Parts: sequence; structure tokens; C-alpha cells
Amino acid sequence: MSRRHLWQRRFRHPIRRVLLDPDVRYGLIERVVKAFLPEVVLGERKKAWNADEEFLRQVERSGAVSTRQLERYWVVCQYVKQSLAAEGLTAECGVYLGVTSWFICENSDGRQHFGFDSFSGLSKPGSHDGDYWTLGDLSVAASIATGRLARFPNATLLDGWIPDRFAEVSDQSFSFVHIDVDLYRPTLDSLEFFYPRLVPGGVIVLDDYGFVTCPGARKAADGYMASRQEMILHLPTGQGVIVRQPA
Repeated sequence: MSRRHLWQRRFRHPIRRVLLDPDVRYGLIERVVKAFLPEVVLGERKKAWNADEEFLRQVERSGAVSTRQLERYWVVCQYVKQSLAAEGLTAECGVYLGVTSWFICENSDGRQHFGFDSFSGLSKPGSHDGDYWTLGDLSVAASIATGRLARFPNATLLDGWIPDRFAEVSDQSFSFVHIDVDLYRPTLDSLEFFYPRLVPGGVIVLDDYGFVTCPGARKAADGYMASRQEMILHLPTGQGVIVRQPA
């Protein structure tokens, strides 16, 4: 037998296994990621959520371009659906490109939705916010979110710095609120306004709660909720969740 045939006989099965076995391929990818990005932890494979056909259709229709955020969109969808058991409107503080508001509207059974954003980027970071963000980061044309949400007649975008336009919905109650404003002051402003207006069973999702790039957002949430009965559920997606309990 030639050396070539010996090599093929010895290695063809391991090579075939690597090429055909998804678990083996994933294990190799995990090792590569750990070597080059040790702070990144890959999750388990074979989760049902990323094979959910209706959710994947929603992802396609939403125009979401980043797969890194799909788990967070999934979480938002689940809590929006849960909040339907309570009466109230929905809101988002920090609309940006409008993708999360799209998922909220798509899953909220036609409830009125209000989105708040200056679309001029972040306000000036304060002493609690670290040095990751700067004034004007994440600025974007408002027309992107407006266009994305055009198919939802129940969606209203209120352009302005948080909390300048909150007063326009001060007489409303809310069943779901998404807060994604990255910094201490607007996170605190959002909680101070929306938590008292959150109905029992209503949900607040704090998008930035578990990210080291947003220490101010977590400090604001922890400080505000310290004297209240609800705990903030810290998810491995980086989100924090508050479910309003009866008084």
C-alpha cells in the first residue's frame, strides 16, 4: 500500500467527521474563539428559539442586520407577549434604528406604542458612565426608524431628548417598556417616569443592564429599584428585567 493510501486510510474518517459533524465543528470554533477572544463565551447549540419559524420570519421582515442581537430580540418578543395579560400601552426609550420597536409592535396585538429618541446620539456621559461612550455616539437619521415602523399605524415616534417629551404620555399606563439609553441619567429619567405608570404584571426590559460598557445604566437601575419590592432579573443576554408586582 502506498504512503498516499495509508494517509487517506488513517485520516479520512477524522476529516470526514470534522466536516460532517456539527458538534465537532462547533467545538473547533469554540476553541478558536477562546484562543483569540477569551472574554467571549459561546452558548449551547440546538436551542429551540433560533429554529422558531415565526420568529425567523419576523427577523427577516424587520430588516434586522445584526445576528448578534437576535437573542435579545427574542427576549423582548417573549416579554411583550407575556405583558399582553395586563392592560396598558407600550414604549421604548432609545429607538435608534427602530428594530426593537418593530418587534414590540409586531407582537403587542395592536397596542399603541410610543418611541422616544433624539436621534442626535447620546447625551454627554456623566461621572457614572465610564469612558466608552462620547457625546453624539449612535446618532442616526430619524427617517430610518420612521420608515421601518411605517406599517404600524399604532406607532408614534416622539423626537427629543429624554425626558423632554415624556409629559405627552403622562396620563397613560404601560404594560411593556424597553429602555435602551446606555447612560446613567437617561436610564434614571426613564425609570422615574415609567415605573410608576407600569401596571401590575407589566414589564420593563433594560437592554444595557449587564454590559460593562454601560456601568451608568446599571447603577441607575440598581439605585432606583433598591427601595422597591421587585428585583431586577439579570439575563445572560445582558438584559435586565423588571416585572411589576401588585402594590
